[in-house]
Amino acid sequence: MNIIRPKLPVDAQMKLEDILAVSYPWEVEKMISNLELVLEEMQREAWLKGLEKGKLEVAKNLLLLNVDPDTIAKATGLSLDEIETLKKQLEH
Repeated sequence: MNIIRPKLPVDAQMKLEDILAVSYPWEVEKMISNLELVLEEMQREAWLKGLEKGKLEVAKNLLLLNVDPDTIAKATGLSLDEIETLKKQLEH
């Protein structure tokens, strides 16, 4: 589960080890574990946001090719409301 340490520069890893040696290791390990959980969730959210952005981009391109909204909804998983909103944005 320790995903932070390997990503740190070597000197930072050594400093972290020094901190762990003089403090309450269980407390620091708990903080690191919590931070790792937060980072994993942030990565997941960023991935989902990128996926949604990709769907919108595909829908936009299909609208520009005059593909009907029902087909776009089936192809992208977007709702018809989302597609209509995107269509209005493209018209401006």
